[in-house]
Amino acid sequence: RGKHVRDIYFVGGTPDDIVDKIWSVITVGNQWSRVTKTILDNLCIEGDGIREENSDQNVLDLAELHPYVAADIPLPHAKTGYVYLLVSTVDLDRCYVGTTRELAKRLNRHNSGYGAEETAPIQYRPWFVACYLTNMAHLDASSRMSLERSWQNYNRMESQQGRTGIDVWINNGKAVMREHNNRANEEDHIRMIISVRRRPTNTNHS
Repeated sequence: RGKHVRDIYFVGGTPDDIVDKIWSVITVGNQWSRVTKTILDNLCIEGDGIREENSDQNVLDLAELHPYVAADIPLPHAKTGYVYLLVSTVDLDRCYVGTTRELAKRLNRHNSGYGAEETAPIQYRPWFVACYLTNMAHLDASSRMSLERSWQNYNRMESQQGRTGIDVWINNGKAVMREHNNRANEEDHIRMIISVRRRPTNTNHS
């Protein structure tokens, strides 16, 4: 196989046809194309100005875009600060919102029973990270805790209205993110990464 363009020969067609063929080959997408485009369009200050329909600004929905299963989505190890949503793998109607500097390490503590009183009972472990707010290097612990309390309050109010579940809790986190970003400079916007969603159960049987 040729390794250099100079070793490739085209038979037939006009020069424009050849250019079109080359372009169609080098622009073929793969399983990472949508993830990469969403990062560039929604997470960067300078994007191409074109957003996919129904996409949320400052939100990267890996549960929808990631080509592999949720268990293969890595958690960040950077010590930049996060506000996160945990959901019990045993009881999907049970959640926990917390804040930490190191997300991956904190999840391990929760699943070892040492993260928080609410997540310690063994009957609800292990927990998984459904989503988290990030890009918080400019925020101190007090500011992160303020976001945590706001998210918890939203979840509490929704629960009192009979609305609960992963999608409700994620939307509450988005509301907290938007409130913060509306008051902040663009370079200080926080982002949301969604790693798990609850899929509707297919009740049709043939």
